[in-house]
Amino acid sequence: MTNEEFYGASYGRLQVVEQAAGAMIFDSIHDIDGSDANLVKYISHRIKDADSTIEKLKRHGLPCTVENALTTLTDIVGYRVVVRFLSDLYTIKARIESSEFLKVILVKDYVTNPKPNGYRAIHLIVNVDVGGMSTPVEIQ
Repeated sequence: MTNEEFYGASYGRLQVVEQAAGAMIFDSIHDIDGSDANLVKYISHRIKDADSTIEKLKRHGLPCTVENALTTLTDIVGYRVVVRFLSDLYTIKARIESSEFLKVILVKDYVTNPKPNGYRAIHLIVNVDVGGMSTPVEIQ
């Protein structure tokens, strides 16, 4: 199933949120003077694939509807910010937390508390306000 088929009329809005979130994240993590140009190695983003969304809803025992996806999942729109050094993670985290554009609603610190498989990262769930509607976006 394609994203357009699953998300239906909501897909266009998710694309707008994805683009707006990118601008907000970029503005939040970069110094105006560009002195931190080497802090971030790269940034990638995506709208969660329909099949992955359906699988996650099933794992949570929820009916596989776009309404359930949009109201219960916080990672439909996601950004990955890859830094050069581990210590830079906390610089990025602090900048996002102090952003005037992004409201942090949840922090998962897998650097301080790695997953059993060794995974280390920081996940921030932020609310992105576009057109008066707030949408959760995951930043890893």
